[in-house]
Amino acid sequence: MPTEQHVGMPDVALRTFETAVQNATRLDAAVRTLGGAARHALLVRHALLATSADLGAVRALILGGTAAVVASRPDDTISLTGRLAAAGLAGAVPPRVGEALEAIWLRDVRHTASLLNAAEAAGHIVAAAPASSDSQRAAALAGAMCLAKGGLVAAPFLTVWQLDAAARSAAVQVDRSQAWSEWVRAWCSLLAREATNATHALRTAEEQFAAERAMARSSPRTGGTDDLVLAWLHATLTFTIRDASAALGLSTPTVGTSIARLEKAGFAEELTGQARDRVWTSTALLKLVQTR
Repeated sequence: MPTEQHVGMPDVALRTFETAVQNATRLDAAVRTLGGAARHALLVRHALLATSADLGAVRALILGGTAAVVASRPDDTISLTGRLAAAGLAGAVPPRVGEALEAIWLRDVRHTASLLNAAEAAGHIVAAAPASSDSQRAAALAGAMCLAKGGLVAAPFLTVWQLDAAARSAAVQVDRSQAWSEWVRAWCSLLAREATNATHALRTAEEQFAAERAMARSSPRTGGTDDLVLAWLHATLTFTIRDASAALGLSTPTVGTSIARLEKAGFAEELTGQARDRVWTSTALLKLVQTR
């Protein structure tokens, strides 16, 4: 979408665009406040939204990563269509759209301009392709990559996964007459809503962290140890006794007993179902991963 079209964007579209930028910036600040575990959790959430996975897949993604997450990392050395292909979505990108997507990907933009790139990338895909779950998924991943590549968010964890009636109608207008303003307005409105929902989920997780640590510290006998172990649980999406023991300077039996108490209290959930080499995650982070 040429720059002059942005300059001439109707006021209602421009206001929606500005709201989307503000909400995305607010989400990114919340992610940075909570740290690496929250960022990792949102990347897994991003992959789950892309694949419509069940709870079993949630555990698998947390434990082992996912092609969708790897494909969506904004690496300039791999083409945008190449990353979509790595996520199994090559067929969702119409051949005539590929060149346009590469041109968008190669632009040297920063921050708010990346939102227009993201909207344009998504719009090219959904306007040119028949409506399908694959074209929607490809559009969402392309948009997420553009937002992260331009620096509006730190990683590709924000995108528009489901189009409403207004966005579908706007996509038709793009396909027929290259009228982009209504598409940008509709897409930005959905993105602003998604950013608000994700920020709320992060704040809920942050409040849950604080409540859990306060409860752990309330025990005069074990509170100090459980507080340390719980802080590590909150800081890492996957928790193992061996890693926590090395990081915290506590014996493995001490960490093992503490995580058992935290699991019983409902603060941790074991993911493998195994007797050995067990892995836990924070229940608050697990809820964040599954937030829609």
